[in-house]
Amino acid sequence: MQWCYKKKCVVMGQRPEGISGGWGPWGDYSACSRSCGGGIKISERDCNNPKPQNGGLYCIGDRKRFQICNTKVG
Repeated sequence: MQWCYKKKCVVMGQRPEGISGGWGPWGDYSACSRSCGGGIKISERDCNNPKPQNGGLYCIGDRKRFQICNTKVG
């Protein structure tokens, strides 16, 4: 006998095991926010390797990282 658990049919009394998320790769850094005098570039990653499922935990750690750029004046 089966029942519906989060839109999926599973054996009665069971539920799918939780899968905790893992970080995907870091993306490329964005363009610098300023052309001189100091700006920042941003790189991001997603919690999709794998995505959390069935009550698994979301990734722990930084989703964004920053880098200082174009620090010269003039």
